[in-house]
Amino acid sequence: MKIGILSEQSIDRLDWIRDHGFGSFQWNRFQDSNIAQASSSDWQERTKRWGEEIQRRSLRLSAIGVSYCNSMAPSNQEEVRFLMRRGIEVASLLEVKTVSCFSGAVIQTVENRRRGASSERLFEEFIPEVCDYWRPLVDMAIDFGVRIAFENCPQGPYHLPVMGYNLMSQPANWSIFFHAMDRSNVGLEWDPSHLICLGVDPVENLKEFGARVFHVHAKDAELQSEVIRRYGRCHPEAARHRFPGLGSADWRLIIQTLREVGYDSDLTIEGWHDPVMKGDRETEGLLGAKQHLESMLGKR
Repeated sequence: MKIGILSEQSIDRLDWIRDHGFGSFQWNRFQDSNIAQASSSDWQERTKRWGEEIQRRSLRLSAIGVSYCNSMAPSNQEEVRFLMRRGIEVASLLEVKTVSCFSGAVIQTVENRRRGASSERLFEEFIPEVCDYWRPLVDMAIDFGVRIAFENCPQGPYHLPVMGYNLMSQPANWSIFFHAMDRSNVGLEWDPSHLICLGVDPVENLKEFGARVFHVHAKDAELQSEVIRRYGRCHPEAARHRFPGLGSADWRLIIQTLREVGYDSDLTIEGWHDPVMKGDRETEGLLGAKQHLESMLGKR
């Protein structure tokens, strides 16, 4: 289990990752790379060269983050379908096990509700539609020996635990979704910070769903109890996302449980969200999180 960070397709960033002692990275924002462009006829050769740059620095590519939008929105479906197909092929060429994305969900707009254009539906009622969209891509991934990992971020205002569009943000949907998909290569890009915001115990959650955790975003969170007492859990300041070690997650127990459930990938620190360690302090936050996780990796 190595410690890594998120990175776009950048040679300079690869050097930074290596020089600061990280062992791996997740390729983030795949859609912006020259390999993902539809007009790129030489994408396979570009993929090979990119892989050689990674190997030259003795880094491991833990996952490819292909798409982080609402995949089920009609305006996004064709683009996401293309990106996922390309991402699966690229992952296979680079011998990367996991491609990550958001499952998305069907959105009923406020305006449609006001007009009575569609009746209110429970979130889980959208699962068949989400499965119908993803099943052909999942089957393609099986043929290429690749796993699909859906992240559990709510993708809503302020990253609140409610009000988002992402079906897989709610653990209550996970078992239903996995059963409906009926594919062993469908799992989670698991981020404990979003569970903490929900009030879910990350360790207990891992014990239940650990076999489906294909990739981990190492991000922490802390609940603001005074804000919650005054304004409730849906206030934008009710929770703060933090670097590992600065929130309430017990990373020693998380790592121990990941080992117990047979997790086979890395801990990818997700920056950019910490309201304290940001801007000029981002690097300090990343390195502090790395040091904290390293100290936990040595404890069993």
